[in-house]
Amino acid sequence: LLWELALSNRKPKSPDTEGKQDSKREQEREEGAEREMIKLARWGEDTEEDRRNLHTIHADLARTFPTIAEFKTGGSNLPRLERVLRAYAATDKQIRYVQGMNSVAGLACLVTDSDAQAFQITKNIMQHPFYSHREMFGEGKGGSL
Repeated sequence: LLWELALSNRKPKSPDTEGKQDSKREQEREEGAEREMIKLARWGEDTEEDRRNLHTIHADLARTFPTIAEFKTGGSNLPRLERVLRAYAATDKQIRYVQGMNSVAGLACLVTDSDAQAFQITKNIMQHPFYSHREMFGEGKGGSL
């Protein structure tokens, strides 16, 4: 704090004010991410290929962690999982969706509270070069029904 005062002409922020501003910015960022997620989750009905991928997503929903209550028919995570998978398919135009990606997104749904967070985790795991999941699930390696 002393160096901040010495190096700038700004008034120091009180910890309460700074924390509230950070919290407000974080909330605005999360709300923006949720709005974007909702837009992306509408993907899947424009072309025949999109409809085939959406059919595969729907088939895989029932196969995702069938012993976990949140993923059983009527479970709280099934709609979230579908939105996350649709959003990922909308952003990765080369792969879209292949069987098996539901496990990655399903785990993300289990450990997060929001669709946007689950989507971001799924995207990071799929696209991070260290994990190479995108290549593992890449075109021609998955398949559809």
